[in-house]
Amino acid sequence: MTASTNVIISAIAAFLYVVVLISIPFRIRKNAKDQKKQEESEEKKDKMFWLREITIFVMSAVIIGLCALLSFGTVGNIVLCGCGVLGAVIATRELS
Repeated sequence: MTASTNVIISAIAAFLYVVVLISIPFRIRKNAKDQKKQEESEEKKDKMFWLREITIFVMSAVIIGLCALLSFGTVGNIVLCGCGVLGAVIATRELS
């Protein structure tokens, strides 16, 4: 496996990661109507919640970046980059 394959897989994953980050405001706006009903769950979003969310987003980006630098094989890179994107998607769902 060449280094360019690592970069291509990571670039695709980074693009998907950015799409997930861009979708956050739209998801929050869509679910804003439902949040009025769930005011009790808003109170539970304390400091540890935001620390966990930020950590998930940062570590997802780090995983995608490491795949560009290190070779884990084609399948390994696809799986690790997919885990990075999937982590961001799940963290985004928790926000909304």
